[in-house]
Amino acid sequence: MSNAEACTLEDIRLALEVGLAKIDGRLTSIEKHLDRADADIAQLETRVSQLERRVWMASGAAALVGMAVPYLAQGLGA
Repeated sequence: MSNAEACTLEDIRLALEVGLAKIDGRLTSIEKHLDRADADIAQLETRVSQLERRVWMASGAAALVGMAVPYLAQGLGA
């Protein structure tokens, strides 16, 4: 192997190391963003579940009030 070939192989090895280090850094950044996205999704799922419970409770209360109004009106002589 000549000196020029050895230098070229060394250049390729260094370029690969630098490239892999950049990729590793980007993957770490992506992993952090995905972790944050997972946390955000979990928080949103919790909020949606709470809102759904409130809607069901409100609609149930509205149905009870709707059923009670005729009886209350009849009892008050309206």
